[in-house]
Amino acid sequence: NSKRSFNIGIFSKTGTLRDAASSLASKVRKSVKPANNTSGQALFDTHELTEFITTNQELWEDFRTQLAASNVVTNAAVRFFLLSYISERREDLELMLHEYKKKKKEDESSKQSSGVKFMRRIRASTESITNFASTSIRNIQQRASFNSTRRNCGSETKHNHFTSHSFS
Repeated sequence: NSKRSFNIGIFSKTGTLRDAASSLASKVRKSVKPANNTSGQALFDTHELTEFITTNQELWEDFRTQLAASNVVTNAAVRFFLLSYISERREDLELMLHEYKKKKKEDESSKQSSGVKFMRRIRASTESITNFASTSIRNIQQRASFNSTRRNCGSETKHNHFTSHSFS
């Protein structure tokens, strides 16, 4: 084990890489519990927080800025820096991710309820159109029946009128 000097952000130390990894791993394991989490355990694992950092534009820019300012260049150092970044901000990151997921769930629920409301309106419109069509068809049939009856009565009246005049 050779001694090396390395700098990964706030984690500057002279020692073996294994010592640095061990020290950082113990920092990451000590998660800060958010106020609404009474169990004392992390709400989200490191993988979820890493994914959140890389998909959130503001967090990603902040991470990259601090990474560049720390002159981190190797993959191992970037990983250590990321774990350190998460460890230092775990409570805030968990709170942000929790709020993000909560809002996303509300948005999806809202979209679903909007979809349900839309389908109810479509169904109501369809029922209304169907009722209108049924009523219209009944009215047309009644008119046709009435007109047919009226025509038949009219022809009988003419026939009766004609026959009554021819014998007189």
